[in-house]
Amino acid sequence: MYFLLIALLTSSLSFAGTMTEKDWKYAIQKKNTLSEICEYYSSLGVNDCVQRLIKHNRLKSDVLTIGVVLNIPVSMLDGKGNRVEVLSSHGDVKYKSKAMDWHTHGKKVFLYEGDYIKTGKGNVSLKFSDGSIVKVKPNSELELSVLQLGGKRIGAIKLNLKKGSIKSVIKKRKQDSFKIDTPVGVAAVRGTDFRVRLMDGNSTMFNETLHGEVQVGQGDLVESVKENYGVKGKKNQGVSAPTELLPAPAFTMDATKFARDRINRVTWSVVPGAVKYTYEMYDGDALILNQEIDDTHVAISVMLPKKYRVVIRAIDQKGFQGNDASVELDLRP
Repeated sequence: MYFLLIALLTSSLSFAGTMTEKDWKYAIQKKNTLSEICEYYSSLGVNDCVQRLIKHNRLKSDVLTIGVVLNIPVSMLDGKGNRVEVLSSHGDVKYKSKAMDWHTHGKKVFLYEGDYIKTGKGNVSLKFSDGSIVKVKPNSELELSVLQLGGKRIGAIKLNLKKGSIKSVIKKRKQDSFKIDTPVGVAAVRGTDFRVRLMDGNSTMFNETLHGEVQVGQGDLVESVKENYGVKGKKNQGVSAPTELLPAPAFTMDATKFARDRINRVTWSVVPGAVKYTYEMYDGDALILNQEIDDTHVAISVMLPKKYRVVIRAIDQKGFQGNDASVELDLRP
């Protein structure tokens, strides 16, 4: 039993099947042409690609039939896209590949299909070839299960979130879905901004949709979750009705005077319905502080004189994290 989350976005191309050692399987959709498929996915010239696909699939012509599965040799795909760039890494972050057990990396890192990421008191930001960003939060483990990319567009991607949480901003795409597996359910998107978080020993999954629209289903039951709503799924126990996310808190200090007036606290107004708040501080893309607090203020410890970004979210009694309030703090004298 599992949950399926699908972000709504119209599509003219669609991925079906999985990559074997030799072929990438693609289901023909309405109005698809071999030229279009070659332009999107192949590293070869369009004409050369079309002729090779006709021969490889034993087609009588370049006319395609909807629903037929086209076999595309992996060697024809654009291999440069089959990697993920580590934009930033902070604190305790380790990686595992098919060739190496858990290890650390330097700053310039590329990850590949089958690689794992594990964070302790650390975090990492990943960038995919289409510009999509996934931020792996502290105490998380993520597997890059499938990275099928090629040509001018990104192909099917599947991540396996084994524990912890991620924040994803997925670029809109015409085809193929970006899937995130968890022990509780599956999130499949084609362009949206959302969070996935595992709690209670990985038996509870929170999904909070910040932009876009998501459908949540179990079996034949489907729930539409619009922007600014969240759902909670319990393993083998169903999924909750959508809950409206709390609004972003309003900062009450003057961030422009932070360094000049030696202000040492970040403060914000009470959000009705909030039982506590999350407080995050970023140095660039790196998350350097992450905690939950009961008050509407937090003291700033001794920091280097530079710019930082603070993000505050209200948490309701069900555990849903609300919308972000973000402010830049310039601690330079």
